Amino acid sequence: MLDPAPDGDVVNGEPTFRHHLLQIAVCERVSKVPPNAQEDDHVFKMSSAEECWPFSGHDTPYQITATAFATEPGIEFLDERQAGGEDASAAMLSFMSIDPSFYKIYEALEQAGWKSDPKTLEAALRKLNYGIPAQDEFCLLVSWLGRCKLIHGLAQQQYPPASRTDYQVPDFFAVFNTAAGPVPVLIEVKAKMGTKLSWRPNYYEPLQRYGEILGLPVLVAWKETRGGMWSLVDISMFAKARQNYNLSFNTAMQNSLMSMLAGDFMIEFAPGFGIHLHYRKVSEDDSGFHCVVEEAYFLGADGTRFSSLKGGLWPFFLTLDAASEIEETETHIHQSFTVREKCGAQFAHRGFPALFATRKGKRWRSLLEEHQFSIRPQDLQDAAREAFEYSATSKLMRLIPHHIPPHLEKAAIINSQE
Repeated sequence: MLDPAPDGDVVNGEPTFRHHLLQIAVCERVSKVPPNAQEDDHVFKMSSAEECWPFSGHDTPYQITATAFATEPGIEFLDERQAGGEDASAAMLSFMSIDPSFYKIYEALEQAGWKSDPKTLEAALRKLNYGIPAQDEFCLLVSWLGRCKLIHGLAQQQYPPASRTDYQVPDFFAVFNTAAGPVPVLIEVKAKMGTKLSWRPNYYEPLQRYGEILGLPVLVAWKETRGGMWSLVDISMFAKARQNYNLSFNTAMQNSLMSMLAGDFMIEFAPGFGIHLHYRKVSEDDSGFHCVVEEAYFLGADGTRFSSLKGGLWPFFLTLDAASEIEETETHIHQSFTVREKCGAQFAHRGFPALFATRKGKRWRSLLEEHQFSIRPQDLQDAAREAFEYSATSKLMRLIPHHIPPHLEKAAIINSQE
């Protein structure tokens, strides 16, 4: 049977069949030193339907004046001259018993400039279930792809403050499984719309030095937010301009390690493959025809007819921009949505949100915490190979970077031999 589309009815009056990926609300962390305040013109990105509160251990892209959320922790409790005697001891015990996780909320509120309005806070916390920061989205994505054995956040305050001049702590420490063994890396995550990342020297160089002093490669995970495309590149791919260090989208995609390191892949649907819907007209009024669906089926590029797509290929197909055609008779309407030439390829990471868009409530944070996936990358690959037989799919691809960083050269050699 055909599963329902994640975002509503398949049939509409538009001439094209555009099923955009579910836009995960994105909050981007940037350190106290903005990489380029002139270009990052949004504090955080939001989907059209839902907002996302920037809940992270890092600062937001601009220097935001902090507004105290409540009494500074510990001042009132620890001052015996104010509380006095047994009351002070009880207050001290109460203070020490506070769950440390609450201080993360306190720090986030300070950084974001929230006031102590409980209703505002409650509404913001509820919205956390419907959108996740780019850092969490990347964690979820590489965990799903399967080659990441560990990804651990380094989102903690950096002391002494003067250390930021020399060192910038990245977002994550991660370990990836490769054919040559485990590869430990540091990862800085960015979500930015446009064709270029531009970082000031006082952001780029401390980040690079942090990796050098630990003897670990620093990678940059960049989500181009308009297209939802992720790249993962070595920090050495940035080029020094007159003042800033720049990374173009073209360079990022040409040298992306998403396939080699994280296990990303691409599925290409065969040109001419599509879904066909056959309606019978029931009545007509000023708004148009009222119809019932008599038939719904898939048709392979070679004319093979079948009724289902397995292993997540159906929602994956919905991410494509397929061409729509309509044929009408006196009694019936036939509508088809078919893959156009050179428009049928999709990255696994880009189709990932569509695979789980039908989750009740679309609570992305709960998916991150539960870490239970109904569709695995291997399921998609197996289904794509099976779909070769009836001309629904034509290729499975992994991308090899133009430039392979030294820390991955051994793994690249073994992969090529296999």
